[in-house]
Amino acid sequence: MARRATEPELLRAAPFAAVTVPADSVFVMGDSRARSNDSRGAGPVPVSSVFAAMVD
Repeated sequence: MARRATEPELLRAAPFAAVTVPADSVFVMGDSRARSNDSRGAGPVPVSSVFAAMVD
């Protein structure tokens, strides 16, 4: 059964519209939700701009 969100960060986060992510791009979201500068505001990110390293 679905439950209503009670975490304060979730309650402050603004909803956003559906986004079509182009091929060779990714939609990234930060973990600070309402305070993140991520794809919800900046749009999709080209895969060629993503740098990552595995952390063990």
